[in-house]
Amino acid sequence: MASDVFFIPRATSNRKQSFVERTRTALRKAGIEEAIQPKKFVAVKLHFGELGNPTALRPPYVRAVVEEVKGRNAKPFLVDTNTLYRGSRSNAHDHLLTAFANGFSYGTVGAPVIIGDGLRGKAFQTVPIDGTHFKEAHIAEAIYMADALVVLSHATGHNIAGFGGAIKNLAMGCSAPIGKRQQHEQSKPQVNPEKCVGDGECTRWCPANAIKIKDKKATIDYDVCIGCGECVVTCPEGAIRIAWDEETAVAMEKFAEYATAALTRKKHSTLFVTYLLDVTPGCDCAGFSDTPIVPDLGALVSRDPVAVDQAAIDLIAQSPGIPGTKLGDQTAPGVEKFRVLYPDADWAVQLDHAVAMGLGSREYAITEIADV
Repeated sequence: MASDVFFIPRATSNRKQSFVERTRTALRKAGIEEAIQPKKFVAVKLHFGELGNPTALRPPYVRAVVEEVKGRNAKPFLVDTNTLYRGSRSNAHDHLLTAFANGFSYGTVGAPVIIGDGLRGKAFQTVPIDGTHFKEAHIAEAIYMADALVVLSHATGHNIAGFGGAIKNLAMGCSAPIGKRQQHEQSKPQVNPEKCVGDGECTRWCPANAIKIKDKKATIDYDVCIGCGECVVTCPEGAIRIAWDEETAVAMEKFAEYATAALTRKKHSTLFVTYLLDVTPGCDCAGFSDTPIVPDLGALVSRDPVAVDQAAIDLIAQSPGIPGTKLGDQTAPGVEKFRVLYPDADWAVQLDHAVAMGLGSREYAITEIADV
């Protein structure tokens, strides 16, 4: 059965029907009144962005969602979880300072900001699931304890999954570091010695101290490596890549299972908003941002995380790419942009396994929220 997806084009010529206002309209059409009940705690899950990355979500977009939730007389709070890798978000103290620096505070969005898994990532609930790879998952306590969930995702490329959207935001974004480690442990990066210049950037970011510089080349100790892929993101020479194989496909199936666990107790009390703005080759976990690959397209709203991911991938594929980006000359409308960026990563694996887990449908019916 096709799921409803509402598309809000970024372009507008009517100041009374701005992008923000049409996003509010889409939330109502998608069923915010059904999903969110008065006086309930509502976790507004987003990625606050690493320091130095200017293309994460912008506070005005988030504030509009918060105001719609408050209009239901509910109690929204912004939430993200601590990272597995080193950086500006690996503990609640630094994470909150990063959120504030990137514009997310009560004063800018009208809601409290909470780090969902506590000071050191140890505040989580163990959730039973009936998965192929997991029988339990470790979900951040504040997200688990919330009564409802609004998932705000920034559509980007991803070095392991090919595409990062709602499913990845649920899976990695809602889990404590122990859960992130479990999802990543299958994917192992490889160093191309011809590209490696031995600058040591990868060693500074590796959370497991698995990378050493020997004879001016990076080497990875696979007995220590946790497969987080942070070295892939941070290597300025592009000398490290994930070796796509059957085990990496397992990692994407794990994403789908953790996403299912994140919706425990609230599958019918969740809304998904995915922004097709500043669609960068990599995710917002890096402390920098590459050139977006397509023009700003708008946003999608749905009750179905699988459908909203599929619609995002399709719309980005249908859009003309931006010349001079990592797409190279593969910019024509109809080209699957994420397969160009990550030819060895089949993003469909996570969607298909999510369907098998009962998370949603890849079939969707799209309705455009018109500029009228």
